[in-house]
Amino acid sequence: MPEGPGHLRQPDPERSRWIGLAAVGAAAVVAFVLTVGVFLPSIDAIVTQATSVGSRTAAPLPDTILVCNREYAKGSSGASTLESIRASADREPVVVSTDPGCPSGVCLEGGLCLTVVYLNAGPDAYVAFELLEGP
Repeated sequence: MPEGPGHLRQPDPERSRWIGLAAVGAAAVVAFVLTVGVFLPSIDAIVTQATSVGSRTAAPLPDTILVCNREYAKGSSGASTLESIRASADREPVVVSTDPGCPSGVCLEGGLCLTVVYLNAGPDAYVAFELLEGP
């Protein structure tokens, strides 16, 4: 068959097959890298570091916090909603943060402090922290 500017060559079917296989292989490598690099760490973070509250998840929390120079330890009951805390407590729960300081309502002037405070762990998720040493 003559070759020149007016003639087109027929593509080699073997070469086309190899190019197709290379494209599929490259796509498989990209999919694997994305799965390992992006999705698995996200799933691991959800499973191992989050405290579950119904269908919600709460951020990981420290085991102890310092409030009004008193040490409070994370309770074992997990996270609760404000509604459920209000229903089981005889007063409004006092919500604190991990920032140092002494929020209003935690301690009285005489040195007596609440035995339980709550830390916000996510949207409507609160974890009880209990005073380690006397009131």
